[in-house]
Amino acid sequence: EFAPISFQGYNAQKQSVDPKGITPDYAVSETASGGWYVDFGPDEPLVHKALELIGAADASATTRSVKSVGAVQRGGIRQAIERPNGMIRTIDPKEM
Repeated sequence: EFAPISFQGYNAQKQSVDPKGITPDYAVSETASGGWYVDFGPDEPLVHKALELIGAADASATTRSVKSVGAVQRGGIRQAIERPNGMIRTIDPKEM
């Protein structure tokens, strides 16, 4: 037997979303760059519009280049038995 799962959400005033959906405040094409989808980032149309709306459309000014960070020192591989000190620890029964 086919039994689809459906539901209707309501807010505190018992109001529901229009069955036809929610009309967006801003319509943006996801394939604005010649019909191709752009990788996630400031040039992706939806992200760009969000950045534009909060006043940060020039995302290049808010990010830094990987080159400016510099090289990362390579270290030895930690042994599997080594564990960092963290938030979880074993409690000695004598402490209880």
